[in-house]
Amino acid sequence: MNLFYFKTLDSTNLFAKKNIEKFNDKSVIYCDIQTNGRGRFDRKWLSNRKDNIFLSFILKPQEKNILKLPLTNLTQYLCVVLAKVIETYNVLTQIKWPNDVLINEHKISGILAECVWSGKDFRGLVLGVGVNLNYEKEDFVNIEQKATSLNLEIGQKINRDEFLKKLVDEFFKNYDDFLQIGFPLIRKEYVKRFLYLNCEICVNILNNKINGKIKTINNDGTLDIVEKETLCVRRVNIGDLTC
Repeated sequence: MNLFYFKTLDSTNLFAKKNIEKFNDKSVIYCDIQTNGRGRFDRKWLSNRKDNIFLSFILKPQEKNILKLPLTNLTQYLCVVLAKVIETYNVLTQIKWPNDVLINEHKISGILAECVWSGKDFRGLVLGVGVNLNYEKEDFVNIEQKATSLNLEIGQKINRDEFLKKLVDEFFKNYDDFLQIGFPLIRKEYVKRFLYLNCEICVNILNNKINGKIKTINNDGTLDIVEKETLCVRRVNIGDLTC
C-alpha cells in the first residue's frame, strides 16, 4: 500500500483513472483541494477547504474472471469502514442505501466507484471518498442535501492526517477477505446502521420511481421493496433513495 499526496487536483478519481497504469494495486491518492469534486449521479462535492478527506483507492485485484468479484459492493464495504472510523470520535452513524454515511440524517461523506477498462481488459477500479471533517455551518447553506461535518458534531477541529491513517488502515484490514466473501462479510454491520428499514421510501431509478417499504437487504447488497400499490416485491440494485 502506497500513499500519494497532491496539493490540488481536479478530482482524485479523475486523476486516478487517467493515470491508472502508473500506479500499483492498493495505491491511495489524496489531496488538499479538489477543483472538480463530484459524487454519484455527477453531483458536485464540496471540496474547497483543506483538512478534509479527498481520497481515491486504486484497486487492481488479480482474479482472472473479474466478474466473479463483488466490485459493485465495494462502495458498501467502504461505507461500513468509514462508519466505524467516524464512530471512534464518539458519534453515532447511520447508513443510507447504498453508500451514504450520515450523522443525525445529515450526510457526512460521498463515495464513488468507477471501473477502468481497455476494451475487454480490466485495468482497475478507482474507489473515491470525500469526508467532511472541518467545515463551517455556512459552507452548507446552499447545499441541496442536508449535510454536516465531523468538527461540527464534536465541537473541535479534526486532525486530517490522523483520520486518513485510520481510514486507510481500516479499509485494508479486511479488504482481501471481502473480495472472497462479498457483502455477507459486512451485512450485519451494515444492517445495524441502516436507515429506513421497514419505512416508506421512494427510489428513483433513471426516470422511474418505486414507492414502497423496504423489506430486507439481501446478501448481495440489493434491496427488496414491497411496492405500495401492487404489494409486489421488487429487487433494487441501483437508484437514489429518499423517504
